[in-house]
Amino acid sequence: MPTAGDDAPRTGGSETVDRLVERALVTAKACSVNDIYLWGQYHNSRLARHVLARLACPDDPDAVLRPGADRSRLSKAALNLEAVCALAASIALKARDHDERATALELFDLAHRRLDGRIPLEYREPHVMTAYLDGRGRRVKTLIGSYGELPCRLDEAIRCQDAHPCNGGSARGYLRRLKEFADWPELSDPDDDAPLSIDRLRTRPVEAVEGGHLISVVMTCFKPDKTLLTAVRSIVAQSWQNWELLLVDDGSGAEYRNVLREAAALDQRVKLLIQPQNAGTYQARNRALAVAKGRFVTGLDSDDWAHPHRLEKQVRPLIDNPGLVMVESHSIAVREDLSLMIDPQTAVIAARSTPIMVRADPVLRRIGFFDEVRKTADSEFRSRVKTVFGRRAVARLATGPLTLVRHSATTLSAGEVSRHWMSASRLAYHSGFTDWHRNITKGTTEPFMASLARPRPFPIARDITRTKAQNREIAYGRIFAADWRSLDRRRRLMLDDAALLAESGVRVGLVHRPEWTAVDGARPLINRSVLASASKYGFDFIDLEERHTAPIVVPTKAYVELLRFEHPELAVDRIRVQSAEPEPAEKPRLSTETGRGRTASRRALTKKEAALAGAGLCATAAAIGFAAVVEPTSLQWSAGGSLAIWTGLVLAMITRRFAFRSVSG
Repeated sequence: MPTAGDDAPRTGGSETVDRLVERALVTAKACSVNDIYLWGQYHNSRLARHVLARLACPDDPDAVLRPGADRSRLSKAALNLEAVCALAASIALKARDHDERATALELFDLAHRRLDGRIPLEYREPHVMTAYLDGRGRRVKTLIGSYGELPCRLDEAIRCQDAHPCNGGSARGYLRRLKEFADWPELSDPDDDAPLSIDRLRTRPVEAVEGGHLISVVMTCFKPDKTLLTAVRSIVAQSWQNWELLLVDDGSGAEYRNVLREAAALDQRVKLLIQPQNAGTYQARNRALAVAKGRFVTGLDSDDWAHPHRLEKQVRPLIDNPGLVMVESHSIAVREDLSLMIDPQTAVIAARSTPIMVRADPVLRRIGFFDEVRKTADSEFRSRVKTVFGRRAVARLATGPLTLVRHSATTLSAGEVSRHWMSASRLAYHSGFTDWHRNITKGTTEPFMASLARPRPFPIARDITRTKAQNREIAYGRIFAADWRSLDRRRRLMLDDAALLAESGVRVGLVHRPEWTAVDGARPLINRSVLASASKYGFDFIDLEERHTAPIVVPTKAYVELLRFEHPELAVDRIRVQSAEPEPAEKPRLSTETGRGRTASRRALTKKEAALAGAGLCATAAAIGFAAVVEPTSLQWSAGGSLAIWTGLVLAMITRRFAFRSVSG
């Protein structure tokens, strides 16, 4: 995940910073401190810190950006303490080292003193977490005593985590704390000589619940290892006895058959399905949904662990209330060694998308299947259920967590999503399905998604259909960076140029970096027309990373300044401002982006139009030849007339093409 840290408080020059901050405060108009804070988190914005610093201390913004440099500057300063808290949280959530955490703590503690402990609720969790991650044990205890209960039960999570062997505790002591934290008395004590691991987690036998409705559990895997056995065993150990586990291997290959057979052999209710080739987890899930026989359907990732009462507790509300169609449950995020994921960008306890349980018949009949992209379709599916059936048809268990979610470097979402931020590829997909869901609510479109839906109900960029490895192999020839929430003349011209490049074989990337307008706390989504262009011409939505070295086109000079401030590594000679007028059709542009010396020019005619013109010319030649044979005396008139008609038609096509381009601009 890209970071938004500053190497120096006023990187980019004080005049540049002041100009950008002034412009942001003017164009953002009336918005709250929390809106600006969220805006900064959504986009990993460096500028957001400086805007918050100006709001926190208008007379001396540097004083709050470097609170430890001269504490006397802040001791008497007039401060907006909500903005101080927001600035502290912005730094803390993206802190890369001790120095950045120390800066955040200075600001949090300053606000805490001046507010007599009454810091706004949304900033208490990052305050405590920052102190904990910086090793300030005594300060953590003081803050927990001051704040009381914290969001996501962070205070209880810290107490549990302190007993882990990595913090000097014992395996038995930690399991006791974990039992209390999760309310899982069924956990068995660990072996004294074995290190803690989610794969060694065991529970005492639980009372079997016989005779209930069939529950289909969907589990997909790709190149599985022994962690698959952990997930399958946790289903085999369920108290609810009437279940089937549909285990779908996503084309892993013959070398993984042994572990798959071992998993299937754990219980006769495990049904193994093999995909002929790797196509992604959602196509694999759809195959399972197509053959599922259960009245209710739920899921479990192939490296996670389900508590033995999970199916029983999650199905109960669906049985008791026929009006419900979906029940969510909470999960605990853990590492391989069973330690809790206490991290600024990850909620320790959260309701996640895979473990939802749905009433199969109405859900599959009304909304259909998962979108068969490579990532984030489970979030779309869950959101679609809520959109179609309404919030009253959805319940979230108020009891404790029922699943352990394993976090590792191989997690599908690793590096692509955090507490507020998501990668450009995911944001583009989120923008597309949000627009579709709004239209479902309006009743202007249908909610059903077929497996391999064609045509698609909303446009997507192709990057969401490829694996991470495939996307990393792409070298882009041109990048177009803009605020793609809406389209004006320049941005339409940028898309027009991008389309011509793409048609000539150049790989095009789009960067969505919103300008400081309409800052209202909502996530700035990408315009549907932009998504449609990306879908049609094959543009990808990308984050600016070091590996992307292509020239960058932006809409205005002011945008150059914003982009280079947010990405100070960008060389100015890489960036070109889009012209307000389309370039002449006859003026070719030499393009070396593909490395093959290919010339990309504005074509006066498309390939189809050129073919029509060629066919017309052939017809004209045939007419002249016919006249020469049948009536030689009229040859000059026939030739002249035929050529005039053909020339007029070609000019009409060219005029139409440029008129269309002008209107679209």
